[in-house]
Amino acid sequence: MTDSLGQKLNYRSDAARAHVGAAARPSARMMVKESPVYDGRESEILRIVSVNLILNFMTLGLYRFWAKTRLRRYFLSRIAFLGDRFEYTGTGKELFVGFLIVLAILAPVGVVFQFLSHYAVSQGLETVVVVQTGYALLFYFLIQIAVYRAQRYRLSRTSWRGIRGGQSGSAILYALFAMMWSVITLFTLGLAYPLMRRSLQGYKINNARFGDESFHFEGGAGALCLAWILPWTGLALVVAAFALVGVEQHGTGPVDWEQAMQDPKRLLQSFGYWQLLLGGFLLFWTTLFWYRAAELRYFASRTVFDELRFTSTFKGIQIFLIYIAYLILMLLVVLGAGALFFAASKVFIGANSWFLQSAVSAAVIIPALLLLGALQPLIVQNFLVRVFCNSLIAQGTFSPERLLQNQLDIPRRGEGLADALDIDAF
Repeated sequence: MTDSLGQKLNYRSDAARAHVGAAARPSARMMVKESPVYDGRESEILRIVSVNLILNFMTLGLYRFWAKTRLRRYFLSRIAFLGDRFEYTGTGKELFVGFLIVLAILAPVGVVFQFLSHYAVSQGLETVVVVQTGYALLFYFLIQIAVYRAQRYRLSRTSWRGIRGGQSGSAILYALFAMMWSVITLFTLGLAYPLMRRSLQGYKINNARFGDESFHFEGGAGALCLAWILPWTGLALVVAAFALVGVEQHGTGPVDWEQAMQDPKRLLQSFGYWQLLLGGFLLFWTTLFWYRAAELRYFASRTVFDELRFTSTFKGIQIFLIYIAYLILMLLVVLGAGALFFAASKVFIGANSWFLQSAVSAAVIIPALLLLGALQPLIVQNFLVRVFCNSLIAQGTFSPERLLQNQLDIPRRGEGLADALDIDAF
């Protein structure tokens, strides 16, 4: 199936499209009702992640910039729309150089905060709180800048029919919006979270372009607010459980299980706290998958490109099953690593050496963690891309030949800030 599809897909190079003038482009529009086609193969992804795993291990993680680039290039090259494949033109060198530049800027900032932290300790608790709060706010501000700049870089390196994407707008303004909405969300006890998501996503979409055409985001957030009710309820139960435990600790004293066993009433009360806490966590994390799916459907239905509108049938159960499969894999790997560590420890049971035990632990745990990280594109990202493409439908009138190359500035370096702050921007 994938071979026949690959033969049918007619890929146009960037050079072939970039030199076509506006006058030579036909203005006729065609009716479109089509989904993107993803024909990635698990065997091909497994080969890529295997090579990435080996090279990351050999280079102590330095190869991760090139590993990320290889995966992006593969996934985009296996997605086609209207018979043409997407292309990713970013390089590992761009990501690496961007990372080094940002790291050189962040390192002195870290040194300054370390100095301020030591100084604050000598000045008292209030000074420590002020310094740590300032550090947290700066870190959060930089994270939001990194998120926006990373999307700008990825769009500028994504092309279709030789036409590349792009993004205008200000990363600093986006970060300020994020901080403002975070404060509002905090003061509304989380109820404003859907409004924050709608505002921030709307800013990114309204500033995104493909060729000389802009994307547009429209509509309110009523559907998102309804979808957020159940996750918010679970979160509220968790907060309520912690609050009740706090009241217990400051009222009749902390929960003492030895005393609780002798007092049935106190025992039931203690179990009630844990049930409330566990129930809140389960309600939040399970319904969060459904909320994310509702969010994706909402964002798709409110996005317009030229005269194309989008709909999605993405389901929460699809995300849930994908992550459950990955969780089961994680448990198997951890249990396997534990069994190997136990077996290796038996070999050296007569040697009570801390260094030897640490070496055996590292020899088992580090490869297990690397394996988990390497398999995520195969287990999670591969199936998410497949389900996303199958569920997304673009409908309306569209003329691809009318698209002109956008004139936005192209970032010369990769998403260094996102890498330096360890933000996964796949």
